[in-house]
Amino acid sequence: MLQRVPSAEAHRRIVSATGRLLEDRRFRELTVESVMVEAGLARTVFYRHFESLADVVVALLDEAVVVDAIAAPDPSDPDALRRMLARSVDLYARHGHLLVAVEEASHHDAEVERVYRDAFERSVEATAELLSAAGYDVAPVPLARALMHLNAGYLGDVLARDPSGDRKQALATLWTIWSRLLAR
Repeated sequence: MLQRVPSAEAHRRIVSATGRLLEDRRFRELTVESVMVEAGLARTVFYRHFESLADVVVALLDEAVVVDAIAAPDPSDPDALRRMLARSVDLYARHGHLLVAVEEASHHDAEVERVYRDAFERSVEATAELLSAAGYDVAPVPLARALMHLNAGYLGDVLARDPSGDRKQALATLWTIWSRLLAR
């Protein structure tokens, strides 16, 4: 028989269990039952805290990524773009499995899609600002959007499922692409 736990503890255990399961499986492979077995709680407890697994992934992302966020680089700094890329590499090495899960869940849940799009657009805007401030003669928003998709796809493949992957190589690869594309 499963023990009764306080509401805040149950919420924390559900979110933590989901995070652990996402370390070695895809979002589409999760079930409420597998999460609750991992959390050591009855299935019915899940629905007191969340409407869907997608809601848990958003909560997990908030806890892991938003709390871990670092202020955006100063656009006037000549190394701002490289430091932004280094932050992206570090973010994917630490939380890539969650970012991939949110992207996957965004295809099936309107609220997750909104959260994902909002976060993505904030990244596009910050990158466009860096490109403009650095004086690149390009249309900054479309270029920033393309570069953010490149980063997400590449880092999702390289670091999301293998956080022990070579961060230096990932950064060198992205910097090579960015610096050659943006060469004046």
